[in-house]
Amino acid sequence: MSKPRIDQYLALIVLFLIFLLPVKQVLPQEKILPEIKLSQISPIPILDIDQQPDSFVATLSAQSIIAIDTNSASILLEKNSNQKVAPASTTKMLTALVARDFFSLDQVLVIKEKPLNIGHTIGFVMGEEFLFEDILKALLVNSGNDAAEVLAQNHPQSYEEFVVAMNNKASELHLQNSSFTNPSGLDAAAHYSTVADLSLIARELMKDEELKELVKMQQVQISDISGNHQYYLYNTNLLLGVEPGVVGIKTGTTDLAGEVLITQVEREDRKILIVVLGSQDRYSDTKQIINWIFSYYQWQEI
Repeated sequence: MSKPRIDQYLALIVLFLIFLLPVKQVLPQEKILPEIKLSQISPIPILDIDQQPDSFVATLSAQSIIAIDTNSASILLEKNSNQKVAPASTTKMLTALVARDFFSLDQVLVIKEKPLNIGHTIGFVMGEEFLFEDILKALLVNSGNDAAEVLAQNHPQSYEEFVVAMNNKASELHLQNSSFTNPSGLDAAAHYSTVADLSLIARELMKDEELKELVKMQQVQISDISGNHQYYLYNTNLLLGVEPGVVGIKTGTTDLAGEVLITQVEREDRKILIVVLGSQDRYSDTKQIINWIFSYYQWQEI
């Protein structure tokens, strides 16, 4: 057998290099991701170098925690952020978003069935008629389980299709670890979420100017269309009007969930979203988180 010539050796070497060298793939223009400008996420939060977030989080009672600087999308604190747990009435944030897809604010909704009388309720009476806007107030201000049921009952197809729409909306929001079986947040084996997923729902809710106004109301009065029945609603969030900068968002409590609270606090042009699940004292936990963040984070331009 004859030995390979020098030119054959060179050809083999060239082929070898071709396979080793990275190949730059040219994508169509519409497939190229837009360039992210640093100014879009500036300023960014910087934690004092001597602080230990894990040590601080260990002093809190909540089983799951996430705190986010919404302007830069930076996670400021985190504990078990993807742990699946019962979300309780924070479910009603998703219920409100889904209902907004089907009803106009001045649309009349009917109490079609005997109202739910489990957990926290408003006390609606079968046959009453309300503006959708007022049912939303009952849902988000006073956290009425019966208000959530009324919205699902008035779905154009059925109650069950409203729940399907909830899970479809969860998929649209890219929730990774959530499943919903009812609109009020009652405990159920297949009804769960995480602090990370709930933070995404909360951020979506706060983009809706109507819903954003509702979650910061401390009290409001509604009446049925006839004007014969008035309901005085008080917000279940005890931080509103007490903790500076708090503008919502939603409370929740069940046997499985424990104490739950989703809070947005706005101070010094900063917007901080805090979610605590499985807390023994949601208000204390949240107030400590707020104080810690504003004490030990500095925002710097980049």
